[in-house]
Amino acid sequence: MRMVAPDRYVFLYDFLAASILVLANVHGYRDTLGAPMAVVLWYGMILLVTALYHVFLVLALLLSKKQPKFFLYLPLVGFASLSIATFIVNFFYALMVGEPYTFEMASRHMLFNVAMGVLFETIFMLFVFPKVISRIAPEEAGTVPEPRPAPSRILSIAGRSFPVIDIISISSQDHYLEIAMAASKELLRGRMADVLGQLTETDGISPHRSHWVARAAIEGIGGKSGAKTLMLSNDTEIPIARTKLADVKAWYEG
Repeated sequence: MRMVAPDRYVFLYDFLAASILVLANVHGYRDTLGAPMAVVLWYGMILLVTALYHVFLVLALLLSKKQPKFFLYLPLVGFASLSIATFIVNFFYALMVGEPYTFEMASRHMLFNVAMGVLFETIFMLFVFPKVISRIAPEEAGTVPEPRPAPSRILSIAGRSFPVIDIISISSQDHYLEIAMAASKELLRGRMADVLGQLTETDGISPHRSHWVARAAIEGIGGKSGAKTLMLSNDTEIPIARTKLADVKAWYEG
């Protein structure tokens, strides 16, 4: 509603609504005030109702943050806004015509104004509101921030953390693991079985029981017949076990 209220279509609708009320000479304001002042009075009432509507919505929003179970029946917002606006507008009307401002004067036309307000609000929600929203939506779409990239998955070895995306290969040496990355290598105590349990086929493959290779680091399959290797981006080669050769080829080509 905060975004819809300042739209030019809303101001045009408000002006047309006020003009209809003046032309219909509702409550006889045109006879006692003249057409120009009647327009000011009715248009002022419409803007006042709109302002009060927003105030009640903001108060309801603030209250709902403190009381999660709180809810507000929306027609009550319109009823409260119109009731208060009627008291205020009748006060200014009394000043203009020099009539005493009594409770009867203040509450005059209350039920009629509420019924009229429901009618105009219904027309607004059915015909004006959707048109304004359709104009605002494309503009808002351009201001939506781009989604952040998903954080890199982490591989944990001997209490250390390594982004999977940074790893080229992991090789087992007795009870230690050599983690090769683009700019460095790490030698940590660990088991290959524990590492493989944290990785998936999307991340890479284990072509040999002592090695694991990242998919993104593989540049091709090389070596002589019967002694194939995976050629990596860091100019190293990882042996492929004969029993795994067919699986490695199918995985790589797939």
